[in-house]
Amino acid sequence: MLFRRQPVTTIDVQEAHRRQRRGDLVLVDVREAGERAAGAPAGSLHLPLTELPGRLSELPPGTIGFVCRSGRRSVAAAVVAERAGRDACSVGGGMTAWTSAGLPEGGPSRRR
Repeated sequence: MLFRRQPVTTIDVQEAHRRQRRGDLVLVDVREAGERAAGAPAGSLHLPLTELPGRLSELPPGTIGFVCRSGRRSVAAAVVAERAGRDACSVGGGMTAWTSAGLPEGGPSRRR
């Protein structure tokens, strides 16, 4: 196939956290508000996947790392962002992996 699409880049939670702390990655939680209320990556923005296509332009410039519960919705979000010309990746394992790794969590804050 001449125009074969490359798969979405996936990074692990440790890499996402490192890049976020360095300022190289904007972490965006694409889960619904009820899911996010149970905990979210510290410093992450919130933009539910259902709202992403119409609000992608509201996100700050730079690479976006999308996170969800387990990694499925974050891949879909990265595809939407890449098709819109943004540099994006999916955080593999989502909040399940984030929590298991003991990475910092914050409450339901910073809604975009």
